[in-house]
Amino acid sequence: MYALTAADLLRDHLLTDVACRRKWQSRAARTRRGTLNQAAVAQVLAEWLWDHGEEQEDDVLLPRRLKDRVSRALSPAEGPSPRTLILFIEAFEIPSPVADELWAAHLNGHPAATAH
Repeated sequence: MYALTAADLLRDHLLTDVACRRKWQSRAARTRRGTLNQAAVAQVLAEWLWDHGEEQEDDVLLPRRLKDRVSRALSPAEGPSPRTLILFIEAFEIPSPVADELWAAHLNGHPAATAH
């Protein structure tokens, strides 16, 4: 049986949850049906970081720098780091049951993380 990775679940949630999808699509210059616009997702994360004082508001290059982090987080080969997963959950206001699934998939996909 194929186990979904945290990246798979995160990508699926961002595409299928109406509130999440609306959040990033409203920041996208263009979208293709069934695909995530990583620049728009990075923009949502940047806005959350700015709004919460995590990054300087005059750092206009932040969304571009976050694009690689978004790409890694959504790649099943890599997946989100714990810090990035927290950022996605908070920035997109992902509900607790979905967040719990994401954390479970993250921990199952990274056996070394459970050894500590």
